Amino acid sequence: TVNHTNTSGTKTFTGLVTINTGGAWNNTVNEAITFRGGLAHSGTTFQSGTATQTFNGTSKAIGGATAISITSLTISGTTTNNGNLTVTTTLGGTSTLTNGANARLNFGGTSITPTILAIANGNTVNYYRSNTQTVKATTYQNLTLSGTSAKTIPAGTSISGNLNIRPGGTGSATASVAALQNIPVATLSFADVIQANGTYGYSGQTYNYPAYFANTTGYLTVGTAAATKGVLTT
Repeated sequence: TVNHTNTSGTKTFTGLVTINTGGAWNNTVNEAITFRGGLAHSGTTFQSGTATQTFNGTSKAIGGATAISITSLTISGTTTNNGNLTVTTTLGGTSTLTNGANARLNFGGTSITPTILAIANGNTVNYYRSNTQTVKATTYQNLTLSGTSAKTIPAGTSISGNLNIRPGGTGSATASVAALQNIPVATLSFADVIQANGTYGYSGQTYNYPAYFANTTGYLTVGTAAATKGVLTT
């Protein structure tokens, strides 16, 4: 167990930080911490505090058997998420965050700054904020829109697996497809229920669902993305 109780000095960990079973990481004084060797959490608690936690260096990983929640995360070196990572407010930085095979990235902020690579088998990125969000333009295998309000899907986005809007049938999230954009999607789910192939939007499409789409001229074309074998998660 590591308890951060001192606010003086710079906190930098150069090697892999490993939290073993039964261990805890407590940043109760909300210190900014830099991880240069990655993080493996299999303990009971990971309390990041409210200050920015930075990952730098190259080819570093975040993972372990226990889910990790970080309030503010900066990616300053190539990093791979191999576990269940939640970033509640800010995901910043100028490097690349890869969502590894079967990994899950939950994002509760407004928009993502670093490059996101999310094509690995079975991985899911979930935008869950109870307010508006902008989806990072990239190729996703599985993309989930949860929480509430419109989730803007910009040009340059595609989903090679499943797009799931309102998993579990909860919340009031809607897909706000950028104006005049045609977003390719392999499969589409509403509340975990797979939908038929075709075009989907607020109006003017094969299937019109104002309950699931914001009032824009953009739309989804389901069944046209290059499908990638994977596991549907919500």
